[in-house]
Amino acid sequence: GPYFHAAEMEVAVGFSVAQADKTRRWPSVRDQFAAWYLPSNEERQRFVTDGLVVLDANILLDLYRMNSDARQDLLSLLRQLGERLWIPHQAGLEFHRNRFILIHDQEQLLRTLRDAVSGSAAKLQETIKAIRDHPVIDRVALARVIEDAFQGINTYLDKICDEPILTIKSAMETDPVLDALTDLLDGKIGLPYTPDRMAKITEDAKKRIQEKRPPG
Repeated sequence: GPYFHAAEMEVAVGFSVAQADKTRRWPSVRDQFAAWYLPSNEERQRFVTDGLVVLDANILLDLYRMNSDARQDLLSLLRQLGERLWIPHQAGLEFHRNRFILIHDQEQLLRTLRDAVSGSAAKLQETIKAIRDHPVIDRVALARVIEDAFQGINTYLDKICDEPILTIKSAMETDPVLDALTDLLDGKIGLPYTPDRMAKITEDAKKRIQEKRPPG
């Protein structure tokens, strides 16, 4: 019947295509579905020696959260990457937009800690004063223990406050993090998108969010 002949023709066409493409190199399953496979040892080694290392703004801003020794260790490691180091233009833009905010937050944190300690000490003192007769609580001994504890906390805060820390005022004149990154990333930053291209990317990102489709 006609259906049988049609099926025969479909098989014949499929066989002919397969024969014609017999010499073509088809991608392997692993190549086509690479995201589902762990990298091989060779691929991992190639990444370590040849892979491009792309930093985002958070890594750059984290340099302000580190002490000087840890910061120098990380910068030294990044310098060893040479031409393999790169950042997108957007990462550089977000770093410059947010660095003063982060410096201010780090500066304010010490003041916040001091205020919190002072407030807690006052609150505890009021609580102790309100204690009258109690079978096991020695009000004087408790007050002494609390006083010693807060004295230790304040001594620690005095010590760390003596450590040099970048402030908004000092960063306006010289910023060692900014200076180091300016030198490190010279020639390693991507160009910005055109306004039209950026608008398209932003629109696509909003659509992915609505559809819960990665990335973003």
